[in-house]
Amino acid sequence: METIKAKAFTVEGIEALFGVKNFSISDVKWRLPDIFLEYPHYLENAIGFSICTKGYAVIKINFQEFFVSPNSIVTIFPNRIIEPIDISGDFTTESLYFTFDFVSDLPLVSNFSILDKIENTPCIDVPSSEASNILKYHSFIVEQYNRKDHPYRQEITKSLLFALITEIGALYLTSEQIKNANTHAEYLVKHFYRLLKNHHKEERRISFYADKLCLSPKYLTTILKKTTGKSVHEWINDAVIVSAKILLKTTAFTITEISDDLNFADASLFCRFFKQHTKMTPLQYRESGTKVREITE
Repeated sequence: METIKAKAFTVEGIEALFGVKNFSISDVKWRLPDIFLEYPHYLENAIGFSICTKGYAVIKINFQEFFVSPNSIVTIFPNRIIEPIDISGDFTTESLYFTFDFVSDLPLVSNFSILDKIENTPCIDVPSSEASNILKYHSFIVEQYNRKDHPYRQEITKSLLFALITEIGALYLTSEQIKNANTHAEYLVKHFYRLLKNHHKEERRISFYADKLCLSPKYLTTILKKTTGKSVHEWINDAVIVSAKILLKTTAFTITEISDDLNFADASLFCRFFKQHTKMTPLQYRESGTKVREITE
């Protein structure tokens, strides 16, 4: 089977279908490619907002698991790893993507604590009335976005996006989920996730992460097991598998090159590790499922 390479998703790759630079939005004519719903991926240079309108999904964002259902808002920052775990057949979202360049000249809210809140809790559930309000914004943006001959199409899109970002920021600021996620244990877990994302390729030692958090390995293990239900080793192994899946599906690297990138002593050890955790060889995983089209530049 021929495998068609797909790079990391960039907003420029998606925007080419529509014509407003650094911005893309879903409507009835366009939905996310299947790879967004089937395989681990990340947005290389974009911020994404999605609101679920139907069905459900279990996804991991930077290895942390979230349940997405109607009225859930999900915010994705650049280079955050998204891993679909379970997606219902009727799962539907409305989404938009934009780069920092697109909003660089907008008077965005200067409350940087909002960014930290979103980083820690990217998925929140909002009341149906608030979800309806966000969807109205989305529909109006789609309507204006599709006025391709309007001389100020981009300016109108930016202004409406600014209003939507402000509304979503307010929802995160007042979210009870975020207010209630402030225990010391959860604080440590959030920082562990960040360390794991940045270092899992080269560091698989519990002591490394414990030292970075100024904890003993035993205490870190206890905190993670109690708070997340998974051990440190399980989290590290999961992170390595996700990175391996991304490399297998989104690059043309050989198995040996992927093994080297993930700091395995040799390719055979990597293959055994991958099969132990996925019940498939790396080559079988690469050739499985839907062929992926090239959607980036």
